[in-house]
Amino acid sequence: MSLTREQMKAVVDQWKNAASELCKIKDQELSQLKYDWKVVDALLEIGAKTGKSSKTSGMVEMQRLFSILRQTQTTLHPENIH
Repeated sequence: MSLTREQMKAVVDQWKNAASELCKIKDQELSQLKYDWKVVDALLEIGAKTGKSSKTSGMVEMQRLFSILRQTQTTLHPENIH
């Protein structure tokens, strides 16, 4: 089955709209997620036991991660670009 150019564009537009709606649903579900504090404590304990101490503050790494996050967010939520 072959689609016309207009039909292909309609499918692409439909997926774009679906992606935006799915992001909203995911964000809503995550915002309503209840933390299991025992699991959180266990993960923090693992980090405390196995983590390496550093002589730097980690600001450069944090800025790098924020940059990646910003790029991801603008890709997933282009309507939020200012």
